[in-house]
Amino acid sequence: MVAEPTDTWTPIKTYVEIAMHNVVKAMMENIISDILMERDIMFIELKIKSLTLTAESRFIKREEVKQRNYGRHLTRTQDASAAVLPYATYLRLHHHRMQVVRPEARLTGLARAFIKGRPYALTEQPKQPLNEGQILRIVHMINRYGQVAKPGSGAALVAVKKWVRAT
Repeated sequence: MVAEPTDTWTPIKTYVEIAMHNVVKAMMENIISDILMERDIMFIELKIKSLTLTAESRFIKREEVKQRNYGRHLTRTQDASAAVLPYATYLRLHHHRMQVVRPEARLTGLARAFIKGRPYALTEQPKQPLNEGQILRIVHMINRYGQVAKPGSGAALVAVKKWVRAT
């Protein structure tokens, strides 16, 4: 898209200015396009993280069932001491799923909802209020994947606290 001068005898300086303007405009459009593409890629990475946590939870649950059933089998067929290892494995897996994976999946979903602009009240029924550590984790994900505010500025923290309390 080249701008045409209005006069036929326009000095050469004007042609150069027009050419420079067009080059700068094209560069700015490319930069803005790259920023938007990077933001979309970062949001897709957060979506992949959410899907991965969901899949991890399913896999862990499947392994929990296997270990629990194997422990029950050993209890029925052998003495109870043989079932200690499968039950211990079951408990470790269960703890990891409930105390590590599930809260991280919840916070990831909240970060995605915040970046999308979805209200907190529509995202989840607030059973337990978010504590400061959970809010900071959401802010970390927003800064990493959403680039809503300049990292370290504190604007994202204030925005998330306001978002959570606006129920």
